[in-house]
Amino acid sequence: AFSNFGGEYENYINNKEKIPLKVVIMNNFDSIYESNPDLYDELPDLLRDSERYGMVYIITANTINSVPNKISSNFPNIYTYKLKDISDYTSIFGQRVKNGPREIKGRGLLRKEGVHEFQTASIVEDNSKLNEYMTNYVKEQQQANTISAPRIPLLPEKVNIEYIKNEINTLNDIPIGVSKKELEVCKVDYLTNLGNIITSNRIANTEKFVKSLLLIINNISNCLLVIDPMHALKLNKEQFLNYYTENMQETMTNIMKYLTKLKEENSNQTGVIMIYGISKFISKLEKQQEMADLVKLIKEYEKISLVIVDDASKIKQFSFETWFNGFFSVNDGIWIGRGIADQNLLHLSTVNKEMMKDYKNDMAYLITENVGVLVKVIDFTLSKEEENEK
Repeated sequence: AFSNFGGEYENYINNKEKIPLKVVIMNNFDSIYESNPDLYDELPDLLRDSERYGMVYIITANTINSVPNKISSNFPNIYTYKLKDISDYTSIFGQRVKNGPREIKGRGLLRKEGVHEFQTASIVEDNSKLNEYMTNYVKEQQQANTISAPRIPLLPEKVNIEYIKNEINTLNDIPIGVSKKELEVCKVDYLTNLGNIITSNRIANTEKFVKSLLLIINNISNCLLVIDPMHALKLNKEQFLNYYTENMQETMTNIMKYLTKLKEENSNQTGVIMIYGISKFISKLEKQQEMADLVKLIKEYEKISLVIVDDASKIKQFSFETWFNGFFSVNDGIWIGRGIADQNLLHLSTVNKEMMKDYKNDMAYLITENVGVLVKVIDFTLSKEEENEK
């Protein structure tokens, strides 16, 4: 829009039409920068040309070292209130300051063709009524202005059911969390992808995520079979009707009969089979060949997927088995918690510094075609405080 006006916002509004000046406010820059270290390289470029394009950046910070010099040098106007030491003003303004602001509320120093003292104006005579005034003012502006800035997405402290409930549709797009960088809901196709891996250093790390995932699947599918030979998930059998913790050989036989029946009837039944502890499950079968028979039948039927969960090292021991190689892709999967940089089960095209961090079990890497995306995963479990409130 500005190209025919020298690329300048000012020239555009003087010669064509008025358009709003865009103001970006970053309150508490310390916290924002801690969560978004990429700002060190990205923000200076935006600041440098912001005035030309009709944008104003305002940031607030708590300490003199909160804003790196590479960023702060792009701000022509700097305001500061009372600081601890007179030398702090010199550090901020880049020139010697003899005296700080006087001990008057709202008094500070600013740099504009030298360092000057300023007084913040009060928008109400009685400061005790400030909050009430601002609340009413905001309501009035919301009614008067139909156009508003879009809400800036944030990584939630916990990805609960309320956060993703509108994203739950079918087995083709199951929401598993929110990407840390893009802040978008990440989904997995548990219908097209017949073989799926969920893993970690220890299977216990996956428990909260797997329980939350099962709640979603159970809500949208009437065919969810959960095999838990270690009885680790402790699911409610009234809620999860096909939850098996004992007699693994009998369970396998019945599942094979069920799939065979669906195949012979040309059924359109879709669903998911999850084996939580694949190593323990196979060890309880009379013949390991039965696992190959299960995979073969799932491949032939094509409408029910298989999800296996276990320690990465335990799944790795099956990686040379024919039934595993021809069904599961180690280029795709979900890794829960820390340790993805040190594992050798799931293949990654690159391993970066972020992958070496000590993440808790509410973070995971969703790996698709060898590329890992850091995700804050779903967690529908209730904390003690939430249980007490309930």
